[in-house]
Amino acid sequence: MRNYIEANERRLSAQNANRTEAISVVEQLTDQRKRLGLVHSELQTKRARLLLLYVAKEEADRRMGIAKGLIDEARETRGKIVRKVFNEDLNRVWRDLFVRLAPEEPFVPAFALPDSAKANVEAVLETLYRDGGKGGNPRAMLSAGNLNTAALTLFLALHLSVKRELPCLLIDDPVQSMDEVHIAQFAALLRTLSKQKERQIIVAVHEKQLFDYLSLELSPTYMDDRLITIELRKTLEGRTTASWLPKVYEVDQAIAV
Repeated sequence: MRNYIEANERRLSAQNANRTEAISVVEQLTDQRKRLGLVHSELQTKRARLLLLYVAKEEADRRMGIAKGLIDEARETRGKIVRKVFNEDLNRVWRDLFVRLAPEEPFVPAFALPDSAKANVEAVLETLYRDGGKGGNPRAMLSAGNLNTAALTLFLALHLSVKRELPCLLIDDPVQSMDEVHIAQFAALLRTLSKQKERQIIVAVHEKQLFDYLSLELSPTYMDDRLITIELRKTLEGRTTASWLPKVYEVDQAIAV
């Protein structure tokens, strides 16, 4: 009887051990199945993300192609514009204006033009001897005053060498670093531009002496000619006031008599 009971106990103990092991295996399998589900879900998410990335890459490639085409078109258009503006006509007008304001300067500024029609167009400055041949960089060849003259005459040359859309020319404090001779020549040049090129010229200056001088030099000299001077001042209270005076042509009575 005892042997029978001991045998049953051993059998029950083995069954309990097997049951415990089976429960552990089931729990492990359940856990693995959950992890597998999570991995599968993550895989689906990554596949969807990869698909979106493929679509985004195709769109990026498409846009890069468009951008490359735009860059090529912009480069070609820029070259056409630069060739249209920075050409021999501009250099000729610039030379004429510069020589008029700096007649003693042996060098004249110019834009270096490409030798080939297919070469990249760059607006590179150089200087030329007035009697022929190339000089050096304008900063090395021209004085500070004539560098300012070069910049001013370039502005005027650009204005005169392209098709006119508005008959106005606005110049802000153009006589920096100019001596009296250059200022007088500049005033004569403004008069020429106003009369021969039919431009309405607006000049802003900061010094009262220059204001008075240019007002005198640019005074009307023929019928229907007109000059308007506007002087800005600050009051003691800090307010800005403007006084303007229109001037029209008047016959000199002494000469008329």
